[in-house]
Formats: sequence, structure tokens, C-alpha cells
Amino acid sequence: MKKFLTGITTAAMLMGSAAYAETTLKLVEVITSPERTKVLQSIVDGYEAANPDVTVEIISLPWGQAFEKLATMVAGGDIPDVVEMPDTWQALYAGSGQLASLSDHVADWEHGATLTEKTVAMGSQAGDLYMIPYGFYLRAMFYNKNLLAEAGVAPPETMADFMAASAAVSELEGKSGYCLRGGPGGTNGWVMMAAAMNGTNDFFTEDGKSRMNEPGSVEGIQFMLDLYQNGYAPKDAVSWGFNEIVAELLFRHLRVP
Repeated sequence: MKKFLTGITTAAMLMGSAAYAETTLKLVEVITSPERTKVLQSIVDGYEAANPDVTVEIISLPWGQAFEKLATMVAGGDIPDVVEMPDTWQALYAGSGQLASLSDHVADWEHGATLTEKTVAMGSQAGDLYMIPYGFYLRAMFYNKNLLAEAGVAPPETMADFMAASAAVSELEGKSGYCLRGGPGGTNGWVMMAAAMNGTNDFFTEDGKSRMNEPGSVEGIQFMLDLYQNGYAPKDAVSWGFNEIVAELLFRHLRVP
């Protein structure tokens, strides 16, 4: 069974290894945008220059259908050599023996010792080191100071303030108080809101029970429901994924006239 490598930085790592002879490597990216693909192409160009007998084919999958399209490729035998994928996909492919271990590659790599403990831990969630993360998401709240000022409210400091500010901004013509990611990839937002209202980042109790049905978690999920049902988020936000919320933030809420 052919196995593939995960993590875009793996492509950069291979630049320091022995060149392949007269071969083509298939690289799949799943978090696609023209700007990101341009950066990835620059990395590939450098690799191809260092390894003239190797050609790297970049396949860009739109994020909204990436999971299904990659699964279809693999199931059909069209298996890529390197894949960019979220860390949460590791178990699916590692569990079926389809991911190549990176442990030996990293051990022989001149920069292997520079990987942080967190990087190695995130790349080893399925047991062995199957992935090299090239970055970590930081969750933050973005707000438009002009909109808040126009609505007569200050940046929220409590959840009650957050709801009140969302209501006030939603009173402005053509504006909504909250940019909800209700579609693909939106689960994290709900889980984080539940954890915030529950006052803990531990998703399980010491005896292994889920905290998602604890009163604080239920309150957090209800908070999100109230934001939407009260009209403080656009009606079509219930189906928004990553691209839609970025467009909403950039072109409606964060852009200063």
C-alpha cells in the first residue's frame, strides 16, 4: 500500500534529502487561496531547482469539499505523495496505515532538533510522528472600533457585554453584530463558546465523562443560538464556512470607509 506524507513543511524538509530520479511528486493542498498557492509554488520551485530530476505537481482542493475529495482520491488509488491536512484528520489515515512515519526523516534532517515540543506533540496525535505542523491557529476576537463607536458601545469585557454590543451594532443599517461560522468547520466555535461559558478547557472530567452537557456548556451553546435567533448574525451565516466569514469580515465589518 502506498503511503503519503502529511504537512506542507515536509516538502521543504525533503529539499535537504537525496533527490529522486526522474519522478513526479503529487502534492495536495486543502486550505486553498491564490495567495497561499503562490507561496507554496515558491517553495516547490526551490525544491525543483535543488532536485532537477523531480517535478512536483500541486493539486489545490477547495476547503469546503477537501475532505471528501481527498478521501475519494485515496479510495480510488490516486494517492498523493504529500498532503496538507488538518491535524484532526491524522487518526483516519494513520489508523488505516496510509500515512508514512516522519520519525526517521526528522531524525536525519538538519533542522529536526529545532521542532518544538508542541509541534511534535500535535504531529503525533495518532501515535507516531505523521505530520509536521507549519503553524498553529490562535483564536481571537476581531472588532471594528468605528462600528462600536457608531453604535455607542465599548469593546465587550463580559459575555453580557458581548450580547449587548452585538444587539447595538445590529441596529445599524446593513450591519450585523456577530459574524457566525455556522457551516463547514464551525464546530470549533460552538465548542469554544461552550468551554468559555463553562469556565474550563478540559473537555472531559477526571472519570472520562464529557463536559458538553454541563450547565455552563449548555449555556454557551444557547448563547450562540440566541445570537443567531435574535438576528444579531446574518440569516445566511448558518451555512457560512471559512471563506464566507473572511469575506464578511473584510468587506462589510472591518473595512474602514
